[in-house]
Amino acid sequence: LCGFTTDITDRKMAEAALLSSEIFTSGILNSLSAHICVLDKDGVVLRTNDAWNQFARCNSNRAVPSIEVGQNYLDVCRQAIAGGESTVQIILEGIEAVLAGSEPSFTQEYGYDSPDEERWFVMRVTPLKETRGVVISHTDISARVRMEQTLEEHVLQLSEKQKELESLA
Repeated sequence: LCGFTTDITDRKMAEAALLSSEIFTSGILNSLSAHICVLDKDGVVLRTNDAWNQFARCNSNRAVPSIEVGQNYLDVCRQAIAGGESTVQIILEGIEAVLAGSEPSFTQEYGYDSPDEERWFVMRVTPLKETRGVVISHTDISARVRMEQTLEEHVLQLSEKQKELESLA
Protein backbone atom coordinates (compact mmCIF):
# COMPACT_ATOMS: atom_id res chain seq x y z
CA LEU A 1 0.00 0.00 0.00
CA CYS A 2 1.40 3.33 -1.07
CA GLY A 3 0.01 6.84 -0.60
CA PHE A 4 0.98 10.45 -0.89
CA THR A 5 -0.36 13.82 0.15
CA THR A 6 -0.19 17.14 -1.62
CA ASP A 7 -0.45 20.44 0.18
CA ILE A 8 -3.14 22.44 -1.65
CA THR A 9 -3.13 25.38 0.76
CA ASP A 10 -1.63 27.77 -1.81
CA ARG A 11 -4.17 26.74 -4.44
CA LYS A 12 -7.08 27.17 -2.00
CA MET A 13 -5.78 30.61 -0.99
CA ALA A 14 -5.45 31.62 -4.65
CA GLU A 15 -9.01 30.41 -5.37
CA ALA A 16 -10.34 32.38 -2.39
CA ALA A 17 -8.48 35.51 -3.53
CA LEU A 18 -9.84 35.11 -7.07
CA LEU A 19 -13.40 34.67 -5.79
CA SER A 20 -13.01 37.72 -3.55
CA SER A 21 -11.70 39.76 -6.49
CA GLU A 22 -14.59 38.60 -8.69
CA ILE A 23 -17.15 39.58 -6.04
CA PHE A 24 -15.45 42.96 -5.60
CA THR A 25 -15.38 43.63 -9.38
CA SER A 26 -19.00 42.59 -9.84
CA GLY A 27 -20.03 44.74 -6.90
CA ILE A 28 -18.36 47.79 -8.41
CA LEU A 29 -19.72 47.22 -11.93
CA ASN A 30 -23.25 46.60 -10.69
CA SER A 31 -23.28 49.69 -8.47
CA LEU A 32 -22.78 51.95 -11.51
CA SER A 33 -25.88 53.41 -13.15
CA ALA A 34 -24.23 53.61 -16.59
CA HIS A 35 -24.64 50.64 -18.92
CA ILE A 36 -21.18 49.02 -18.88
CA CYS A 37 -19.58 46.32 -20.98
CA VAL A 38 -15.97 45.22 -21.21
CA LEU A 39 -14.52 44.05 -24.53
CA ASP A 40 -11.38 42.07 -25.19
CA LYS A 41 -8.88 43.09 -27.89
CA ASP A 42 -11.02 41.45 -30.60
CA GLY A 43 -14.28 43.12 -29.54
CA VAL A 44 -15.78 40.14 -27.72
CA VAL A 45 -17.90 41.10 -24.69
CA LEU A 46 -16.24 39.78 -21.52
CA ARG A 47 -18.45 41.42 -18.86
CA THR A 48 -21.59 43.49 -18.54
CA ASN A 49 -23.22 45.07 -15.53
CA ASP A 50 -26.81 44.85 -14.26
CA ALA A 51 -27.76 48.20 -15.84
CA TRP A 52 -26.56 46.92 -19.25
CA ASN A 53 -28.46 43.65 -18.88
CA GLN A 54 -31.67 45.37 -17.77
CA PHE A 55 -31.52 47.82 -20.68
CA ALA A 56 -30.87 44.95 -23.11
CA ARG A 57 -33.94 43.06 -21.82
CA CYS A 58 -36.17 46.15 -22.15
CA ASN A 59 -34.99 46.87 -25.70
CA SER A 60 -34.47 43.37 -27.08
CA ASN A 61 -37.02 43.63 -29.91
CA ARG A 62 -35.28 46.46 -31.76
CA ALA A 63 -33.50 46.51 -35.10
CA VAL A 64 -30.18 46.63 -33.22
CA PRO A 65 -29.99 43.36 -31.26
CA SER A 66 -29.03 43.23 -27.61
CA ILE A 67 -25.39 42.48 -26.96
CA GLU A 68 -24.49 39.80 -24.42
CA VAL A 69 -21.35 38.23 -22.96
CA GLY A 70 -19.56 36.16 -25.60
CA GLN A 71 -20.86 38.14 -28.56
CA ASN A 72 -18.62 40.30 -30.70
CA TYR A 73 -19.67 43.93 -30.18
CA LEU A 74 -17.96 45.02 -33.39
CA ASP A 75 -19.85 42.42 -35.42
CA VAL A 76 -23.15 43.61 -33.93
CA CYS A 77 -22.21 47.18 -34.96
CA ARG A 78 -21.43 45.95 -38.48
CA GLN A 79 -24.80 44.17 -38.65
CA ALA A 80 -26.56 47.36 -37.54
CA ILE A 81 -24.76 49.35 -40.26
CA ALA A 82 -25.74 46.75 -42.86
CA GLY A 83 -29.33 47.06 -41.59
CA GLY A 84 -29.38 50.80 -42.28
CA GLU A 85 -28.18 52.26 -38.95
CA SER A 86 -25.66 54.61 -40.58
CA THR A 87 -24.91 56.52 -37.36
CA VAL A 88 -23.35 53.37 -35.90
CA GLN A 89 -20.44 53.73 -38.36
CA ILE A 90 -18.94 56.56 -36.27
CA ILE A 91 -19.27 54.45 -33.11
CA LEU A 92 -17.65 51.41 -34.75
CA GLU A 93 -14.73 53.51 -36.01
CA GLY A 94 -14.27 55.08 -32.55
CA ILE A 95 -14.18 51.72 -30.78
CA GLU A 96 -11.76 50.28 -33.34
CA ALA A 97 -9.47 53.31 -32.98
CA VAL A 98 -9.28 52.91 -29.19
CA LEU A 99 -8.73 49.14 -29.51
CA ALA A 100 -5.92 49.78 -32.02
CA GLY A 101 -4.34 52.37 -29.73
CA SER A 102 -4.57 55.15 -32.31
CA GLU A 103 -6.95 57.14 -30.07
CA PRO A 104 -6.70 57.45 -26.27
CA SER A 105 -10.51 57.36 -25.87
CA PHE A 106 -13.76 57.97 -27.75
CA THR A 107 -16.96 59.80 -26.81
CA GLN A 108 -20.19 60.06 -28.78
CA GLU A 109 -23.64 61.41 -27.88
CA TYR A 110 -26.64 59.82 -29.60
CA GLY A 111 -30.40 59.67 -29.49
CA TYR A 112 -32.28 56.43 -28.95
CA ASP A 113 -35.97 55.66 -29.33
CA SER A 114 -36.73 53.23 -26.52
CA PRO A 115 -40.19 51.63 -26.28
CA ASP A 116 -41.21 54.18 -23.63
CA GLU A 117 -39.74 57.46 -24.88
CA GLU A 118 -36.95 59.09 -26.82
CA ARG A 119 -33.75 59.00 -24.80
CA TRP A 120 -30.21 60.29 -25.23
CA PHE A 121 -26.93 58.72 -24.18
CA VAL A 122 -23.28 59.57 -24.10
CA MET A 123 -21.04 56.65 -24.99
CA ARG A 124 -17.48 56.54 -23.69
CA VAL A 125 -14.86 54.05 -24.80
CA THR A 126 -11.83 53.80 -22.52
CA PRO A 127 -8.89 51.41 -22.92
CA LEU A 128 -8.21 48.84 -20.24
CA LYS A 129 -4.95 49.61 -18.47
CA GLU A 130 -3.08 46.30 -18.36
CA THR A 131 -4.68 44.36 -21.19
CA ARG A 132 -5.70 45.17 -24.72
CA GLY A 133 -9.41 45.77 -24.55
CA VAL A 134 -11.86 48.53 -23.69
CA VAL A 135 -14.59 49.50 -21.29
CA ILE A 136 -17.70 50.90 -22.96
CA SER A 137 -20.17 52.94 -20.94
CA HIS A 138 -23.49 54.36 -22.06
CA THR A 139 -24.78 57.04 -19.67
CA ASP A 140 -28.35 58.30 -19.93
CA ILE A 141 -28.26 62.07 -20.51
CA SER A 142 -31.95 62.43 -21.37
CA ALA A 143 -32.74 64.84 -18.52
CA ARG A 144 -29.91 67.15 -19.59
CA VAL A 145 -30.93 67.09 -23.25
CA ARG A 146 -34.58 67.78 -22.38
CA MET A 147 -33.47 70.75 -20.28
CA GLU A 148 -31.37 72.05 -23.18
CA GLN A 149 -34.35 71.71 -25.52
CA THR A 150 -36.62 73.52 -23.06
CA LEU A 151 -34.05 76.29 -22.69
CA GLU A 152 -33.80 76.64 -26.48
CA GLU A 153 -37.60 76.90 -26.72
CA HIS A 154 -37.63 79.58 -24.03
CA VAL A 155 -34.87 81.53 -25.77
CA LEU A 156 -36.83 81.35 -29.03
CA GLN A 157 -40.02 82.51 -27.28
CA LEU A 158 -38.11 85.32 -25.59
CA SER A 159 -36.72 86.42 -28.96
CA GLU A 160 -40.21 86.42 -30.48
CA LYS A 161 -41.58 88.45 -27.54
CA GLN A 162 -38.64 90.85 -27.89
CA LYS A 163 -39.51 91.40 -31.57
CA GLU A 164 -43.18 91.84 -30.69
CA LEU A 165 -42.30 94.39 -28.03
CA GLU A 166 -40.05 96.29 -30.45
CA SER A 167 -42.82 96.41 -33.07
CA LEU A 168 -45.25 97.79 -30.47
CA ALA A 169 -42.74 100.44 -29.42
